[in-house]
Amino acid sequence: MIVLSTTEELHKYISVRQLTPDLGGTLQYNHEEWIEQRIELEKFSAITQQVSNALDEFTRTIEETELPNNVDSTQQKNTCNDDKFVQSSDTISNVFAVERLLVQLEETEKTFDEFWQEHSTKLRHCLELRRFEQDFRELQSNFDTNLKTVSEMTEVGETVSRVDINKGDKYI
Repeated sequence: MIVLSTTEELHKYISVRQLTPDLGGTLQYNHEEWIEQRIELEKFSAITQQVSNALDEFTRTIEETELPNNVDSTQQKNTCNDDKFVQSSDTISNVFAVERLLVQLEETEKTFDEFWQEHSTKLRHCLELRRFEQDFRELQSNFDTNLKTVSEMTEVGETVSRVDINKGDKYI
């Protein structure tokens, strides 16, 4: 543990790019926005967990259902006029619904992955641009400082003898 007394000391250990403005940094942070995003993430996680639990329960129910032991019973299960077929048909439609939801969930995951790939690329490009801009401003500032220094130099020697004359004038 290191105890620091000023933010300048903190900057020796942590880059200003990783600190918020209240600590002398440049990292933009909105706590309300972070909370909103976290709440939405938790809601999504809860819904995903519910779907997963429902799917597990449905799978367990299907696995625990006994299959008929003979041809006649199996044939009765597949007869359209039988009430049990309606129940089996409902089960089949539920299976299709679950499969459809799984495909939809996979598509959502794929879409999000593609979005995140593009977004992270944009963020990297933005960071590169901001670094370039910062470097450019620093270079421009250095150039302006040097240009000012050069422009303040009023004595210009065009030849060696002119420089010697100018030196002589200064000592007189």
